[in-house]
Amino acid sequence: MKQFSHNNAIPNVILALGAEQRLTAAARRSSCIQTDNSEKTRWACHKTVLAGSSPYFGAMFQSEFRESGATIVFLPRGIFTAAALDGILHYMYTNEIDTHIPGSTAEITTPAALDLLQNIYSAGDYLGMTSLCDAAADRMAGMTHRWNCYCASCVDTVPRLLLFTSAQSQSLDDERMAHMTENALKILTSNLPKTLQSFWTSRELAHLIKYFPETGRSLTQQVLLRINKSNAIESLYACYQAAQTLSQKDAEGTWSKVLNDNLSMIQSRAIQTLAIHFNFYCSQYPTLLSCIDGIKYSFEFLEHILQQTLAEQMDSHNAGIFYQGIVRHLMCRHAVQHCEKVRVILQEAKSSILHFISSRVSEIKESGDFEVLDRGVVSLLAQGK
Repeated sequence: MKQFSHNNAIPNVILALGAEQRLTAAARRSSCIQTDNSEKTRWACHKTVLAGSSPYFGAMFQSEFRESGATIVFLPRGIFTAAALDGILHYMYTNEIDTHIPGSTAEITTPAALDLLQNIYSAGDYLGMTSLCDAAADRMAGMTHRWNCYCASCVDTVPRLLLFTSAQSQSLDDERMAHMTENALKILTSNLPKTLQSFWTSRELAHLIKYFPETGRSLTQQVLLRINKSNAIESLYACYQAAQTLSQKDAEGTWSKVLNDNLSMIQSRAIQTLAIHFNFYCSQYPTLLSCIDGIKYSFEFLEHILQQTLAEQMDSHNAGIFYQGIVRHLMCRHAVQHCEKVRVILQEAKSSILHFISSRVSEIKESGDFEVLDRGVVSLLAQGK
């Protein structure tokens, strides 16, 4: 039995874990990994410390509750884990949250620390300990590097934390957790060039989307809504890189399918945007032009987006625009004349467009879609060049 000291006073109440009432998500995870703490069931404490730290204990010991004179108080197992109760009592006696390995100065690993903080938060909320909940929430936010980081640790931590915060905010109407949920959703769906290459290759996010499909659909929808004319190329590159990363992380496809499916939807939306503004990208947008010049991204990516755009979006109305963008703007760039690889890529794209147009000439003429093209471009089309 663990005993806490307070002004050399003798403990006058024992806290014990009783029957299980409910099990928090974090508690379910931590119950699978607890060893030493799982054997601990009793803690010798001081009523004055408990009552001064928690309205729950304050009401219990300063009223007509039968527990007011009790020497042992049972707390529901499930709401309280042994590790969480250890942490709560440590906070009551020291005003600090401790996530160190027992008997060591080293911190426990990030996933275990996150589970512990979540359990401490849930149990602290049950006890009405506002300051503890504030401190635990702040520690959890700190583990995400304040919601502005894409490192390997944050890539795993944010989706795990979102599961907890969203459940707390929905079931308990917890404003503190609602704010953290907003922050998690924001970093998972904003700054697409960064987040798609990092968070959207995470096994933790794959787990969240698979087992909580409503949350997954909401995340994907928010990403789709953020794709626009100014970030479509960058988002396509992020999807391209993410797919390569997933093929390395999960060569057998045991967990990454759900992420690849969502990335495919995101890529399709970006390609649709690219097709709508194709002439703009070919003539004015620096990122695509830099790719043609071999400055940004790779020629493999250039080939990928041209192939995908033509395969998914080319029709009788835009085929001429595609041809004009490639022939008049891209193929005329100085760098193309000195790089055979990019020249071959553009030539293959042009040939695909010519083949498409040649099989639909009458249809395109009748719709008037040749009329929007420059005369010189129409002349080249007529010559099949």
